[in-house]
Amino acid sequence: MLKKGVFLTAMVCFLMAPATAGAATTLGPENPNPDPGNTQAINWPSGSLLFTELAPPGVQLIAPFGGVVTSWRLYTDDTYPESAVQLRTLAPLGPKTYAVTGGDKVQPLPVISATGALTHNVLHIFSARMPIAAGELVGVSLLKAASGSAIVPVLPVGEGWQYGCVNGSCGAGGQEGAPWTAAHSAEQWLAMNATLEPDVDLDGLGDESQDACVGACLPSPAPTPTPAPTTQKPPVAQKKKCKKGKVRRKGRCVKRKAHRRTSNR
Repeated sequence: MLKKGVFLTAMVCFLMAPATAGAATTLGPENPNPDPGNTQAINWPSGSLLFTELAPPGVQLIAPFGGVVTSWRLYTDDTYPESAVQLRTLAPLGPKTYAVTGGDKVQPLPVISATGALTHNVLHIFSARMPIAAGELVGVSLLKAASGSAIVPVLPVGEGWQYGCVNGSCGAGGQEGAPWTAAHSAEQWLAMNATLEPDVDLDGLGDESQDACVGACLPSPAPTPTPAPTTQKPPVAQKKKCKKGKVRRKGRCVKRKAHRRTSNR
């Protein structure tokens, strides 16, 4: 059974939650790698920042509202020792020009030699807590100490796809705040997507999967302290007074005995 304070807190959270609290949105293709046999694995230089630049109607690439990216998925082929990836945000500045605006934590990749069903089809899923502004895109920076890790853009499926790589030749770069020109490849996309959730109370948590209470919530009341038990002596029974002419003897009222007077003779 819920305590009264917990119940009130839960009710306030429910009543104050905005209608958009469950409006999670996928940025990128819903299925990033529908046909692994029709893909291309590319070893990009360390520091390359890739992103899907254009998509057909119905595919959401640009964040429609400001919020928090709470998870993301990326497909690769082989991955090499000390390979890592980092989720990034980009803001369009003009035709083929972008500013890198932020990034989430660096995620190490396991070493994998993809064979059989894993060829061009290794799925990596990451949790995140990355803020993103309305109008921004998501991308991924490829980080490694030595040889490159393979990324899988999907080959032609339909018109309108285009993926880009900032920093021209797409080597090391993508520093935040600097404008970068994107190289691009038509009729391909990057095999990744991300989940965007609203953050209406601006606490840095996705309202649907990360925030336990959206909006104005009452704090849980402090528990009422239990008073310490007190030790009291039992009341002393009052002795019953005897009637006139009687005295108490062994807890009883008895008739007073008359004293005999003796005379000196």
